[in-house]
Amino acid sequence: MSKKQILLVERFIKCTILIAVIFGFFSIGSAQTLNLGFLFRPGFTAGMESTKKSNFNDTSDFGINKYRIQATIPLKTKLTADFKNLKFSARQTFLTLNASTRTPEFSNSVIESQNIHTFSVGITGLRAALFSGLWVYSANIYVSENENSLTSSPQINGMGYLARIKLNNLKFIYFYGLGAVSNYGNISAIPIGGFTTKISKKTRLTAILPIQATLSRKIFKTAKLSVGSTLSGFNSVYRNGPDENLNYRQLKNHITLDAKLSKNGKISLEAGYGTFRKISFLKDNDEIYHLNPKSAPYVSLTFNYTVGKSLFGLKLDGVD
Repeated sequence: MSKKQILLVERFIKCTILIAVIFGFFSIGSAQTLNLGFLFRPGFTAGMESTKKSNFNDTSDFGINKYRIQATIPLKTKLTADFKNLKFSARQTFLTLNASTRTPEFSNSVIESQNIHTFSVGITGLRAALFSGLWVYSANIYVSENENSLTSSPQINGMGYLARIKLNNLKFIYFYGLGAVSNYGNISAIPIGGFTTKISKKTRLTAILPIQATLSRKIFKTAKLSVGSTLSGFNSVYRNGPDENLNYRQLKNHITLDAKLSKNGKISLEAGYGTFRKISFLKDNDEIYHLNPKSAPYVSLTFNYTVGKSLFGLKLDGVD
């Protein structure tokens, strides 16, 4: 093999390894929260989040909890290495199955408290090639309903994205692309863009414009600490009136500890403060009225267990 061939192979290997540090997650905030935190490894995830109650008027308050599970199942893995023609590529495709329950509670209010259930299935793939670079794509369908509408007339929604990942050097990676969301009859196109850069040997800054910024630092060999802000929320059928939807948005300012418990087990503990909170009740995508709960603290705990081997070994989340 010539020196040029060796350099090209080394470049491809570095590109593949660098996918693992591209970014933690980001959200498409127009409708349902979509976490693109690529975990291309078969496994199981379970988590919960609890937000303390806070007032939205003089006599009433609002609190919400969330519980979720996810299964990540590999569908296809392919690695091609043609040294003669300098063709090198790697592909993986995964199926994600998600289920979550939210329990919003309106205390001392005429608004009825109803549980919200979300179920989703999605296909996500990643391709790395020597000359065409790194690409990631995903397509998901989901329902998000209260208990009555889930069994009577659930609305099937969808979302997807395609993104290109570029590497200028070993320290700076940026990405761009386009996402689309079909949510209760409303279709939106959403641009995707951001970067991740290594500030020091143990510190990395990631930004998903304009909805997330995270600064992370490795504090031990098996643990990482992060601080950041993320726009978060969901949109769901909520029968407070005829054909009404509930849309919830907040800015989550958080500190997160990610730690490896064993060879296959990881845990994530997050504490933060939800600000700029808004609850909108919609009919035919038009706002009927809205509430503005005061800022409130929240905590979340997530456990991930992986099995088997992976070509990329990255974190992947679906719609929840």
